[in-house]
Amino acid sequence: MTDITRFVSLGLLLGIIPMIITAGCIVPGKPVDTGLLEGVATIGPLCPVEPCHISDEQRAAVYAARYLVITGEGPSPLVYEVPFSADGHYRVGLPGGRYRVDMAKNGIDRSPDVPQTVAIQPGETVTLNLLIDTGIR
Repeated sequence: MTDITRFVSLGLLLGIIPMIITAGCIVPGKPVDTGLLEGVATIGPLCPVEPCHISDEQRAAVYAARYLVITGEGPSPLVYEVPFSADGHYRVGLPGGRYRVDMAKNGIDRSPDVPQTVAIQPGETVTLNLLIDTGIR
């Protein structure tokens, strides 16, 4: 490797490392314009008789079949479809503002926790946990 190649390689490396380190970081003095909405959905019952013996794959499919619909307020509201993870967690970054949170309709599912209006403040986290009743009896 020549001295010029080493010099160029070192320069690139020193230029790239700070970008990698600071990617996704909050920069002091720079305003944060988004906040977080997160929570956990508990879905059940999943079987007509307890105890319920279903596989992890079946349980993951229950969560994959459902998602939240988040609508912003305003003349042209943004709409977000937010999926649940295999264990029911969700998390979404949203610009500051007021949002209506509801679940996408799936059969006879219902929840006393939605629809609900939440206020997202930049740099803050709002937690909204959900109980979703499948109607299975």
